[in-house]
Order: sequence, then structure tokens, then C-alpha cells
Amino acid sequence: VTDYGRYPSFFPEFQAVSIIEKKGNEIIVQYHIKLIKDVSYKLCNLLDPDNYAVKWKLIESKMLTHLTGGWAFTQVDEKKINARYETALEINIPVPKLMVSKLTNMLVAGTLSGVIQNLQKEIQKRRQF
Repeated sequence: VTDYGRYPSFFPEFQAVSIIEKKGNEIIVQYHIKLIKDVSYKLCNLLDPDNYAVKWKLIESKMLTHLTGGWAFTQVDEKKINARYETALEINIPVPKLMVSKLTNMLVAGTLSGVIQNLQKEIQKRRQF
């Protein structure tokens, strides 16, 4: 999940991803995604390698007003890893508040299942090497 430059190859909604700056365990990344419309945003990703986790927070976006989240991984046994994903998202578009809430929930739920499936496929591909 920290191979940011390769996101477009295994997450189809990501059109481009580039690392802007890296300082120790803090990585600033610019994302360009296509959902209902094109969205660009910049996140500060904080890596926690000792706990096999990464957390992020929004730095800049025209459409998003809040975005935080993270991944955490725990070893279950020799062949199983538990992945926990969490995110909080607020968008800034000119529609009624109820619609924004429904749209936000739809975006998170709709993209999350695809993200997990694509991540599993990428893990399987990398295990073959």
C-alpha cells in the first residue's frame, strides 16, 4: 500500500500518483483519481513500519475538505494477514447535505471493495516473483 507510484497499475481509478516529498517516515503524495469526476488531492502519509501501518491526512484539495485514514496489518498465521482500513471523508460539492452524505458513503463503499480486490490481486502477483 506504500508503493504509491505503482497505484495506477493496480488501482484503475488512480490516473496518476506522484511522490512530492519524503522525509523519514513522512511521505507527501499527490493523487489524481477519476470517480464521478476528476479529483486531485495531496496527502501526508505517515509510515509506522514497527506496527505495519500507514496513516494519512489531507493537505490540499479543491473538492475534498477532509480526508484521513490508514491501513494496519497484523499477522494471523503463516499464510494469513489481517488488513484493517479506515477512512473519514468530507467532500465540497454544491448539492444538498443529505445528498453529499449519500454520495460520500457510496464513494467509500463502492471504491473500497475494488481497492481490496485489486490489492489482493497485486499481492498474489508479487508473491509469484
